[in-house]
Parts: sequence; structure tokens; C-alpha cells
Amino acid sequence: MPKICYLHIGLHKTASTSFQKTCQNNISLLLKNGFTYPLFSCALANKFNIIANHSAPIRSLFHENPEKYRINKAWGVSNNIKEVNSSYDEQLSDFLTSSDNLIISGESISSMSEKSLLKLINKIQNYDYEIRAIGLIRSPYSMICSLMQEMIKNGEYLKLISLNDCIPTSFRGEQLPLKSKTIKKLISAFGKSICFHSFDRACTHSHGPVGFLLEEFLNQDPSIFEYKKKNKSLSNLSVRMQNEFNAVNPLFVGNKNGNKYNANFRSFPLEVDERLVFSGKFLLTEVEYELVEEFIEIETENLKEITGLNFSGEPLRFSKPIFSN
Repeated sequence: MPKICYLHIGLHKTASTSFQKTCQNNISLLLKNGFTYPLFSCALANKFNIIANHSAPIRSLFHENPEKYRINKAWGVSNNIKEVNSSYDEQLSDFLTSSDNLIISGESISSMSEKSLLKLINKIQNYDYEIRAIGLIRSPYSMICSLMQEMIKNGEYLKLISLNDCIPTSFRGEQLPLKSKTIKKLISAFGKSICFHSFDRACTHSHGPVGFLLEEFLNQDPSIFEYKKKNKSLSNLSVRMQNEFNAVNPLFVGNKNGNKYNANFRSFPLEVDERLVFSGKFLLTEVEYELVEEFIEIETENLKEITGLNFSGEPLRFSKPIFSN
């Protein structure tokens, strides 16, 4: 029987954290069924001694410039990157040596360059593993809303998002992620060993997208697992207020080549967010949507051509401006 590395690469905002936490909470059950779910550690980042999301160790280990990797900067380990990556490499090698079926899960793996992905693939195959990779894909509009929320939560300022539809008269979409481009890269790197599924379809599973992954990807009975949901969404008003915070104090300051962690960055208080649920789920307003509509239409066509998944005809919902002009 060949050894298999099950590589879950997200994509972003498709219940990846819930899948990782569920795997972490069911490590013994997975091991009993022949699967190893690794838990990494980073000794130099004291509060990160249990890493269930493999994005950080995998991206750091195979990044062209790991000292510039955002997580390494946020964890304050960029100045000790050789020691950090040496530890990650030793841990990964140990897991590859001792396992028959290894699960690696990290949504940011999909963001790696093709060169870095090929290094990861080569590392895994050097230990005689067959790779089976999977990615879930949101519809373009749903993906944009979800990713914009995450980018804002993570300290980025998006000029498209406002409290009162005070938006730019034109928007080139430089901050919008081209998932079709990402998927082309993943197919180029993984070839026939990667498959893609609709996140909306996965959500219809009786145990949600995590249950879908357990059954479709790992061929496990999803009813025997204890589930862990993570990454709760913020309310519409909280996201928009956080964006205003980020306009003044983003998480990182400086130019792209020398940006540094901003000690003045502040997250919108979660206890306040709980009182703002009346504002609903974060969605674009109709005015904001008009500036990205063409992008969404093009992405929808590209995704259909590349993956065969058809996201056209998606019902569109919008939020209302918090304040009127």
C-alpha cells in the first residue's frame, strides 16, 4: 500500500480553521483510523507551541524570503528565521518518516508561489508519498465578501469599504484576489493530484463543510467525529468600523519591502461586536458592488473554464450603508 499525503490547501475562507480544529480534537480517532494529523511548534514564539494550522510552518519553510513572511513578522521570529525553519524542517521530516497517511492542512499553502509549491511537493515525494490535494472554492461574490472581511480583521485598509458609500469613483481591483489565477498555479504544480469542489456544495453536507472534507477527502464516517467551529464572523458594522481603525493604524506600516508591525494597531472589541449583530452579516452595498461587478463576472467565467464549477446565477444580497450621505 502506498503512503498518502492528504494535502488540504483551503482555499481561504472555506472552513479551513474549523477543519483543522476538528482534526486536532480528533487526533486519537484519526490515528486509530490510520491518519497522522501533525501539531507543529515554534519554540521562539512562546505562545505558539501548538500549531494546528500548517500554513505558518509550511509557508515559512518553503518561502523564498521567510524573514519577510507576514506571520514570522507578527510572531517576532524573523531575526531567528534559520533556527525557526531548521526546527520546522526537523518536525516535518519526523512526521513524514513516521506516518503512513499524513494530513497537512493550511489555507495559505494555496498562496505560495509555484516554485515554493514544487519544493514542498518534492519534499513529500522524497519520503515515497503519493499526494492527494483538495481545495474548496467559494463563488466569486461570496469569496470577495469573506476575504475582504478577513483582510480587514487582519489589519488591512480597503478603500472600497466605507460607512456611508463614500467610495472611490473607480476601482482597479488591485486588492481583489484572482482565485482563477491561483487555481491555474495550483493545477500547474499538482497536476491531476489536485481536485476542487464548490464550497456551497460542501456546506449542504449534513455535517457541513468539515464533514464533507472528512467523507469526500479522507473517506471517513463523518458521524463519529466531534466538531469544532472556529473563526466566527464579525458583524457588518464591526467590519466597517475596523476598516476605519485600519485607515489610521494598519497592522503593518512602511513600504512593501520594509513594512513593520505597528504597535498602535487595535482590533475592534469583540464585546462591542456582540451588541452590533443588528447590522447583519458583512456584505457589499449595491454601490460598492457596482465597482467590482465586472471583476466578479470575469472570475465566474474563468472558474467555470478552469474547474468546470458554475457559479453563475448566484443570488446576490447586499448590506445597506450605515449612514446616508
